[in-house]
Amino acid sequence: MQFESVTGKASIYVEQDFWAQVPAFNVVQDLISGAEDKLKRKGMRINENRAIGLFKERLVRLMMEGDHVERNRLFGQPEAEMRGNIVPIRASPGRPRRWQYFNKYQCSLNPSF
Repeated sequence: MQFESVTGKASIYVEQDFWAQVPAFNVVQDLISGAEDKLKRKGMRINENRAIGLFKERLVRLMMEGDHVERNRLFGQPEAEMRGNIVPIRASPGRPRRWQYFNKYQCSLNPSF
């Protein structure tokens, strides 16, 4: 969940960000698990990166909602959208990656969500 982008450099900020992201990541994993159970296609899985992005967009609104019926409806929306973002399960190549000059600097790789 992009833990490397924390809000501060002090240890208290890093710890606070970590403990804030753990429950959110657990909820996303629960949503992914439920969406994959309802997925009809075999050999496919939910795109985890897109699932995290979908959930992050709605997390604050979900927590602020007072009506439990509306909260349940909002909670079900990301799961339905997650089932629309599927990718095939690919076999691992079985060999280590080679270093290449164009991925030398991590800061040049943009996040996907």
